[in-house]
Amino acid sequence: MFAIVIEVKSPLNPMDPQDETAIGAIETIYNFPDDQVLFQWPDTSFSAFLSGDISDSWRDIKQLLSDLESGRKEVNIQFPSQTFWHYWQLREWEEEQWKVTALYGQDSQRKMTVKKDVFCAEFKKLVARVEADLQAQGYDLNALSEYKSLQE
Repeated sequence: MFAIVIEVKSPLNPMDPQDETAIGAIETIYNFPDDQVLFQWPDTSFSAFLSGDISDSWRDIKQLLSDLESGRKEVNIQFPSQTFWHYWQLREWEEEQWKVTALYGQDSQRKMTVKKDVFCAEFKKLVARVEADLQAQGYDLNALSEYKSLQE
């Protein structure tokens, strides 16, 4: 079964009042390289740093959630980080499952299947945790540029 495991091993860093973006705020509060996210599949796993990899991909992760909830039959996500360059193609395989092709590294590819509801729930869990951590450190999500555009 697919799971996203969030490992925060160090105390969160304090808020930087100069952060105007969620990307910057995420980089601020998490500790590199201690704080990580593990994407666990039945036969493989990928790890990404919260500060750097996930922060760099924040807009893409938020867009992925929107795409997953839209009912689309095909969804893509690119994690644009230099240390976690992944491109995932999700295609509806059966009504309740995605066939995922993960492209990563130098010509590396892995194909997996995952239940749609599990995949969506795990990414929602990741987003909820990061947003809760940002708020716990004093950030107002509505003041960050990625969230301002959602209000307009």
